[in-house]
Amino acid sequence: MTTIDHGAIGVAAPHVQYRICPFTGRRIERNAEILIRVNAVAAVVFLAVGGFFGLLVALTRWPAVQLLPADWFYLVLTGHGANVLLFWIIFFEIAVLYFAS
Repeated sequence: MTTIDHGAIGVAAPHVQYRICPFTGRRIERNAEILIRVNAVAAVVFLAVGGFFGLLVALTRWPAVQLLPADWFYLVLTGHGANVLLFWIIFFEIAVLYFAS
């Protein structure tokens, strides 16, 4: 039979520091706030890099410019897809999940 320790549920450590959000009135733990900021900044950086790669792809596809050679085009296209479809979404989602929890 499984036993549950009810004394540990909902008990915060005495050394945990919180701040009160001025907009929502919710308590936000300092360590969680650091993780939220790090993940949000990483998401914005990956979005910017993916946007830059997208601009390079668009300029290469434009017949008047033809910026990149074929092998670099596909490398940049893969980088654009990975940054925007994987890394940005993952880091942004983790930041939102930490904020909402």
